[in-house]
Amino acid sequence: MQLHNRTLAHAFALAVPLCTWAQTEIEPNNGSGQATALTYNTAMAGSIGACAPTDNTDDYFSFTPPSQGQLRVQSSMSNSGPTDLEVTFQVRQSSTAVIGTFTLTAGANGVPVNDSFQFPCQGAGLYYISIENPAGVACTNYSFTYDMVAPVFTNDAEPNDGSGSAVTVGVGVWQEGQIDFRYGNNSDYYRIDLPTHGVLNIEWEAEHAGTTSPTTAELVLRQTSTAAVQTWDLPVGANSTPATQSVSIDCRSDSNFYYLSVSTDICGTSYRFRYTVTPPLFANDAEPNDGSGSATVLAHSTPTEGQINFSTYTENNDYYRIDLPTQGILNIQWEAENAGPNGTGTVTATLRQSSTAFITSWDLPVGANSVASSQTVSIDCRSNTGFYYLSLASDICGVSYRFSYTVTPPIFNNDLEPNNGSGQDTAIPHSTPTQGQINFSTYVENVDYYRLDLPTSGILNIHWEGEHASATPGTATLTLRQTSTAFLQSWTVPVGASSIPVSQTVSINCRGNQNFYYLEVNGVSCGISYELSYTVTPAIYAIEPATGFSSGGAAHIRLDSANVQGQLDFFYGQSTNYYRFIHPGGPLVLSMLAEHAGPTVADYTVRLRSSSTSFLQDVTGSAGGNSTPLSTTVDFGVRGNGLYYIELFGTPCGLSYSINCDDADGDGVCNYFDLCAGTPTGEGVNTDGCSCSQVVVDDGDVCTLDECLNGNVTNTFQDADNDLTCDANDGCPNDPNKIAPGQCGCGIADTDSDNDGIANCNDDCPNLAGEQGDPCDDGNAGTGPDTIGANCLCSGPPVGTDCEGVPGGPAVPGTACDDLSACTTNDLYDANCNCVGTPVDPNDNNACTTDSCDPILGVINTPIDPNDGDPCTLDTCDPITGVSNVFQDADGDGTCDANDLCPGGPEPGTACDDGNAGTGPDTIGLNCLCSGPPVGTDCEGVPGGPAVPGTACDDLSACTTNDLYDANCNCVGTPVILTTTMHAPPIPAIRSSV
Repeated sequence: MQLHNRTLAHAFALAVPLCTWAQTEIEPNNGSGQATALTYNTAMAGSIGACAPTDNTDDYFSFTPPSQGQLRVQSSMSNSGPTDLEVTFQVRQSSTAVIGTFTLTAGANGVPVNDSFQFPCQGAGLYYISIENPAGVACTNYSFTYDMVAPVFTNDAEPNDGSGSAVTVGVGVWQEGQIDFRYGNNSDYYRIDLPTHGVLNIEWEAEHAGTTSPTTAELVLRQTSTAAVQTWDLPVGANSTPATQSVSIDCRSDSNFYYLSVSTDICGTSYRFRYTVTPPLFANDAEPNDGSGSATVLAHSTPTEGQINFSTYTENNDYYRIDLPTQGILNIQWEAENAGPNGTGTVTATLRQSSTAFITSWDLPVGANSVASSQTVSIDCRSNTGFYYLSLASDICGVSYRFSYTVTPPIFNNDLEPNNGSGQDTAIPHSTPTQGQINFSTYVENVDYYRLDLPTSGILNIHWEGEHASATPGTATLTLRQTSTAFLQSWTVPVGASSIPVSQTVSINCRGNQNFYYLEVNGVSCGISYELSYTVTPAIYAIEPATGFSSGGAAHIRLDSANVQGQLDFFYGQSTNYYRFIHPGGPLVLSMLAEHAGPTVADYTVRLRSSSTSFLQDVTGSAGGNSTPLSTTVDFGVRGNGLYYIELFGTPCGLSYSINCDDADGDGVCNYFDLCAGTPTGEGVNTDGCSCSQVVVDDGDVCTLDECLNGNVTNTFQDADNDLTCDANDGCPNDPNKIAPGQCGCGIADTDSDNDGIANCNDDCPNLAGEQGDPCDDGNAGTGPDTIGANCLCSGPPVGTDCEGVPGGPAVPGTACDDLSACTTNDLYDANCNCVGTPVDPNDNNACTTDSCDPILGVINTPIDPNDGDPCTLDTCDPITGVSNVFQDADGDGTCDANDLCPGGPEPGTACDDGNAGTGPDTIGLNCLCSGPPVGTDCEGVPGGPAVPGTACDDLSACTTNDLYDANCNCVGTPVILTTTMHAPPIPAIRSSV
């Protein structure tokens, strides 16, 4: 329908708000096919009803909104009738189906009324608006505009309604979108790439323009395959007011990406979201390391962190390689957590060999709520010969962990490998500890070989200490072998538990040193560390001189000049020894001592051969057991002069012996070197065979102390104070600064500070020439006579006064006075007005007091303490005779009562008679009683013999003297104290020998 005129059109245009320059409907437009197109936010003017010309059909308009949101229509309408009319606007979709009907007002009497409606949830598609004629008798004029009220959040980039077109969203970045608007889709897809494993957090805000509440949108987390992982129903606020919510899902992996899909149950939703990832407590490990071939090498005592079993892209195996720096206890320090509330989850840690074969496993704790739980586990007896794998697998989702390993080394260090055979043996020096380790799993090395080179023949002692970490004690085996590795002896030795070493010494006697031995160590128990050393207890007698095993190698000996020592039947050693010697003719008697380490006495044979080695005679000797020598007299009878051979054989294992030299006076010095023949029995001698009774002791010098012990003379210069004046000539032998007492006596210097000829020790004014009371001159003519006073100052009374300074007073020289000393009497002023008294004699004539006098206290008589500190004396004091310290020896045996085991009689071991003829010899026992064994043999086994306790004997040791049988028939001598004095031996006469 045409407008009445252009002026009316302008009026309508001005009445519609928010419009640009108005458009006018184009007739005919009474159907969708003739619809007039609307311009966005631009007024459209038209009329309907009884207008000129009259048109009662609907007016149609078409439009396509530029964006999604609420469709808003604003109108300004009037009608020619007397009342307001309600005009119906119908919004139609592209099929012309009505999707919304709204009624707006047209003002009466041609006065425009502004009105509007909003239609939410409209998208960007073709729409129609149809306007119905409200009345056939009136003309209705209208003007209207349309625009879109935008949602709170902007639209997302379309198309993204599937995984193939998903929009990638960065972490922490807000993503906005719109969904379920008309002509739009109800599915938005997004791709998210997690920067790390951890808890996926999603913050959500959404709204719609309608009033329906509550409403929700569905947010679905999907795998890369789009399979749903988790679904959340999130709120959508009404009336364009966003509702918010945050959701989380733990245990998410960053090994691959995820999809987030959004859909809604309410039309016209706008939303925004962003995601973050809360990382686990511990960082991820370096992937891939899910097998032995890609295992991460872990350094000793270095913490490493890792993550395992994060969904959806599960990686549930972490492998680590550990190279132990030493053998010992492997300790694994573990910490782990997961973000979930489950506090009972575990990670299985499996220790494997280098072949990945199983050794052991532990179920280690995993803390809940991102709070780590910790534990330390250990396995002992681990070797560092090869490496290990540690694999980790979790039974709970999303574990982060940190662990490290340390090795507690054994107590003793490892030995130098390889030494597991005789060709690789380690040589051990004598008496030098060596350490080793053996039988550590998994890479077992269970044999250690050592070479022993004995410094001498004797008893081989092996000192062992061993431990292992196990709580159960264990054992090891020591095996001694020959140089050929043939078996000799084995011992089972202890291994201490709980890393506490246990020690033992094992021994084998009769070992020779002519070749070496092997010592093999075998570990019976797992993980042994040990320390061992060896020593050799030498035989009593050495080999001096070395000799052969036949006459051709026999050593030539001279029994008048030296003892002969030898050894027989030690392992690797000789079983026969030969000697050759010249006999001057007459009795041929040898004195021998022999011993071996075995437990019992054993026999040996001494054979005499002629110069042609023909057999002459055998004599059997006895060797003492337990390394205790026994003596044997080898008597070959009377033999002519000439060359002879001695052969020793038939001995027990490990015999050592001595053939004693000829010693006529029995003083221990061979005849050839004895310069003092006929030494009295029992006297000790020096190396020349001379005793103290056979040498000159006094050197005739008063300055020396002359002493002799066992024939060794010492003449020691006596100078106690080291002032180079001998004590005999030193008037002060203990004062290095004086050799005479002088004025002050020994120990006090004779200093005279004032040079008045009186030493300070006797000078009452040591710094002023003269003494107190001596006349002097104080330089004052008004005083006199002047004297040196008690203060060592020169002064005098005024002239004409008495000694007390009173003019004409009575205190003149010769009158009584008081010198204020309790140690004087009859005090008088002398010529110099000094008050001088006669000294009091403090002597009380009591020899048991020390008498003195104190100027204040007077005479003091202090009792003397007679105690001389010697427990052997009785200390008393007699007023006449003085102190007495009497030696107390009730039984007169020379031993004081305080030290006497039997103070009332003879000492234990002294011969006595118990009055019983059936006992003897009788001796005093430790109970101080006289008793004896039943009458039988004497100490040498002779019935009724003379060798009874207290009689002389010979203990066969040149290092003792005065040998006597004690109460137990043991021959015991007094040890000789040696003092070396150098003497040049005499030049022996040249003797011929064969």
